[in-house]
Amino acid sequence: MSVEIYEAMAWALLIWIVKTNRNRASMKYGNPILEKKDFVKLKKMFNFHRHYEDYAHKDVLDRLKERMDTALVLDEGEMPDDVVRLNTKVTVADREGHKQTFFLVGPAERDHRQGNTSVLSSLGASVIGLAHGDSTRIGVPPDFRYVQLIYVKQAQALIPGTQRGMEL
Repeated sequence: MSVEIYEAMAWALLIWIVKTNRNRASMKYGNPILEKKDFVKLKKMFNFHRHYEDYAHKDVLDRLKERMDTALVLDEGEMPDDVVRLNTKVTVADREGHKQTFFLVGPAERDHRQGNTSVLSSLGASVIGLAHGDSTRIGVPPDFRYVQLIYVKQAQALIPGTQRGMEL
């Protein structure tokens, strides 16, 4: 083989490594974990929203697809309690100590005034499937920042009575 072919293969391998590891700063379980019901909902959302509106939207959908492609898909009873799924309360903190708390929801329930963040947002697509203590990059190019998940509470651990309940 010629030198050009080897160089092209090396570049292709490097691009693949960067793409597959670009959002894996730190994962407790090695891979994202998705509950089966959430995986099916995400698949439907992804198929519905797969037509890119703009560069930022494309990046978010690519990140969500990557999560879905590498995720371990488990039944509800097998899910670790510290993994982010739909209707989970999450707090992230960046390196400067800034914190953000939100409920991860589907796109129809998003409402930033009530603290609901869509799974189809940059933040939502970045944290779905991750666990307490994991870190990831959020934002869209070129405005990335790294955050750590410092609080994860499942909807089942909340008392019914309001839309999401009250914390125990």
